[in-house]
Amino acid sequence: MEANNMLLGICVVDGVLGGDDYNVIGGSMYYEKTMSAMFREREILHTTVETVPVERTVPIAPADAAHDILLIMEDIAATTQTHTDTSGTTVASGSSNFPGMSPAKKTSGRVGDISGRGVTSEQMKSSRVEEAESDYKAYFRKGVANIIGMAAPCSGRYQAAAAQAAVAIAMDLEAHITAISAPSSCSPSSSDIISVSQSAMLQSMAEKTVLADNNDLANVHSLCIDKSFTNEAILCKLFASFIRCVARRVAVPSMTITAGPEDHVLPRRLIFPVMQMDFKCRDANVHERIDIGIACASPDSIVDDLCPTNILDAGYQNASRDKPGYVDLLMIVEAKYSSTHMKIAHTQLFRYTRMLYQSQHNRQLAWGMVLCGTCVQVCLFTPTDVLASNSIDMATSSGRGQLIRLFVNLSFCEDHRLGYDPTIIYIPELQCWKIQVPENDDDGSETDMHFQFKTYYSNSMVVSASRLCGRHTRCFLAVSETPTIDNPIEGMAHNVIVKDAWPESNVNSNEDTRDEIRFLRRINHKLAGNSKMAGKYPIIEAGGRVYFQHSEGSKWTLDMARGHPPSPQQGGTLDSIEASSQQVAKCPVRVHKRVAVSPVGRPLNKLKSAYELVIVIADAMHCHSEITTKCKILHRDISWNNVLFRREAGSVQGMLIDFDCALDLAILDTCSRTERTGTGPFMSVVNLESSTVPRSALDDWESVIYLLCWYGVFGLNGATEPENDGSYRRIHKWIEGDPMAIAREKRGHLHSYDNFRQITNEFCPKMNPEFDGSYLLTDLAHLLRYVLIDDHEDIDSRGEILPDGYKTNLAATFAKMKLKSAIKIDNVDTSSKPRPDPFTSRARRADEIASTLMVVLDKYSEKIKESLCLLANPPAS
Repeated sequence: MEANNMLLGICVVDGVLGGDDYNVIGGSMYYEKTMSAMFREREILHTTVETVPVERTVPIAPADAAHDILLIMEDIAATTQTHTDTSGTTVASGSSNFPGMSPAKKTSGRVGDISGRGVTSEQMKSSRVEEAESDYKAYFRKGVANIIGMAAPCSGRYQAAAAQAAVAIAMDLEAHITAISAPSSCSPSSSDIISVSQSAMLQSMAEKTVLADNNDLANVHSLCIDKSFTNEAILCKLFASFIRCVARRVAVPSMTITAGPEDHVLPRRLIFPVMQMDFKCRDANVHERIDIGIACASPDSIVDDLCPTNILDAGYQNASRDKPGYVDLLMIVEAKYSSTHMKIAHTQLFRYTRMLYQSQHNRQLAWGMVLCGTCVQVCLFTPTDVLASNSIDMATSSGRGQLIRLFVNLSFCEDHRLGYDPTIIYIPELQCWKIQVPENDDDGSETDMHFQFKTYYSNSMVVSASRLCGRHTRCFLAVSETPTIDNPIEGMAHNVIVKDAWPESNVNSNEDTRDEIRFLRRINHKLAGNSKMAGKYPIIEAGGRVYFQHSEGSKWTLDMARGHPPSPQQGGTLDSIEASSQQVAKCPVRVHKRVAVSPVGRPLNKLKSAYELVIVIADAMHCHSEITTKCKILHRDISWNNVLFRREAGSVQGMLIDFDCALDLAILDTCSRTERTGTGPFMSVVNLESSTVPRSALDDWESVIYLLCWYGVFGLNGATEPENDGSYRRIHKWIEGDPMAIAREKRGHLHSYDNFRQITNEFCPKMNPEFDGSYLLTDLAHLLRYVLIDDHEDIDSRGEILPDGYKTNLAATFAKMKLKSAIKIDNVDTSSKPRPDPFTSRARRADEIASTLMVVLDKYSEKIKESLCLLANPPAS
């Protein structure tokens, strides 16, 4: 995993190990400001005046589901193309593209994701729970000051308006609560109450507004004063009343006008609780129920139409109101009756919030709340960590005032303060996303005040940010042509993939040695004249670091984020200020990057046979060898997402994509990194073990073996999958438990020919046809394992992995294979005694071993092409 972040990872495949750099199924690996004081706390330098690297109020930076550029094919566009669900917008009166509302668009998820086969729904649910608990331990930062201030508007005018409105609303609500508590004979009229509460700011306003919310006010009194709730359902009802009371007052001009009529500053939106409580989202794929969903709507909406207190008051049907989905929600509130259940509430909130990221494709940050009795903790989810306030007690006027200020801030702030990316915008009339891709080169031009973008349009999502923290990688199938009403995007062929991610980076671009965009430019330059590699690697069309403006007319700032140090409760007591500053310095920094590449490839699950699979992997590894030797870049994440193919003139050609995890071999100290990075089922043993053994091409070749085995067991798709698809397989051990446990299982399977047969014996027949006198994938996988582990002249580099030996006649094993005679491989007897750990000793012979492995795969690919050619063009009789 990337240096210093996530205890166990950040990665790609949804449901797999977990994280953006590290995937595991069943495992658990898996901010903007207006006042400088607000950001000092998080080491955030956000400013609206200077063009300096700024960290989003919440250092946007944890790791996610997916860090792969997953180039998907043209025909998948047809199946994944979706149209706007007009009912999927949380707006009662027509604003179909109101900020904070992504259209309800289906996505293809992780193409080729067969990780869940053989895993029951209960096991998957348990995996999600374990994952949330692990995320809580790794990312939760309690007691972060001024969380509520992080929602404040950046614009000075809106900031002042929000501050004054919050004071007025708090005074008004307190007066009403006091009136309910006092004897009725002493109760002032509603008009008197408002007059008093607004006198300081609205002396010139003669007309006062009376709000019809007596029921909700009574509920607020019951919650905050009487504390008359006996279960979670009642608690949720009372808290929803509090939010509605604030929303009604935000909607009243007399509460929010802070200057003369000629200079009104009105809220940008209303924040309200959806009508349902304890409900299952309509777009959820698991049986999870949300206690309270909070959404936003146009400021001219009527609160009681958005969230009627009586279901019979509904004047019309609205799907996003009557049956909301994750796509409709701004934030989620998880409620528990007692404050003793605070941690449980947080882990549940973690599980639900990750669905916001998956459903809302322009979501960068997410807000959330935990309500335990009258105690509230406000959470801000970022790519680096989860920031939480101290407990806010609604039983006190100061506690209520803080929450009022939060909801008012959220009503007045810019869209990016809510957590929405201002450079990815949905255009409802064209039913597509408009995506700005920077053209900043890696030569320091980002300090220039003139930023240039290429604009692409997308109606198809192929990778969603399904992780709570991390890279938050998203991939869009896109077009470079501008669609119109008369020339809709549905009729266009996707010609680029746009990848959006938050990788760990150095703030200084010149010191960013792990920059994928820089790697792609080097690859494009070094291999430009190599015709044999044409189409086998991504061509960069545009890309760079993302800059944005805090408010209209403000300076451009770098979109980045720095992690927050663990609180003393989590990281131990800090001995000194020096120790604290050292801890801050170690916090991960993530920089928002975006790149557009071509050509568009197709995922492996669209291949037709095991023969094509071998050809495609051989092409990808040819490309891998060229990039390793000529570009000095080591890929480090050979997986189902990163090997694609294209079909031309009836034949297939493999592609190697996604250099997010790559190492620059030209920089010596990068080769011995001990981080774990990659995709869980396909990570090498030394990678899983976080070993000090230098990383080499052999780690990627080991991943090739695992990839062949995975598809050998599960098939490519429905046409090649085994009949008993739901049964448990030994290969599931490669995705169960922590990394060290998975490494032990892989060591055991690679230990010997006999042990490895435990995996190959479960290959499905459709993926293992007879070939060259034996069975295709079985023998290819065994031969590659043999070359990787056993077949080396150096006695210290070969032999079995475990201390107890198995006698195996390797010569007899491969005797039937005609291809073997064309490959220079010695029949080594490894049964005499245990050998030193080959994963350690083989590193010094990595180039030689990798070369032999390429020869083996090449011979198989050439033989298959020859056989397929004969089948297509049989000789004349």
